[in-house]
Amino acid sequence: MGGITGFSLQEFLTQRMRNKMGSEMQLTSVGKSDIEIAYDDLSEVRLVKSRLYLITETSSLSASFPRGYSRKMKPMLANIFESKFTTEESIRAVEAAEKENEKSQHSRGDRGKLSRR
Repeated sequence: MGGITGFSLQEFLTQRMRNKMGSEMQLTSVGKSDIEIAYDDLSEVRLVKSRLYLITETSSLSASFPRGYSRKMKPMLANIFESKFTTEESIRAVEAAEKENEKSQHSRGDRGKLSRR
């Protein structure tokens, strides 16, 4: 009985929070604890792996996103910020690609073998 009561209370509170966000326009309006950066003040918008950096002449802001989300955001950010938008590939990804290229250049038969004289 306690589990059902707890579940229904949780659902009630979750729905109330959803209704509050919709009625107060929390996702589209700037509140007292929000950070607002004017578009003209931005000098660079950089997307590195799962981090987004907003850089101005006086400060910078970093936001982290879940893995894989940056691939979905990349085309939209490029469209919105155009010339201010840059991306950087992970150094590890570049190193892994170079290693993969190295492996494909060597035949499997002679790699890692020493002469036995």
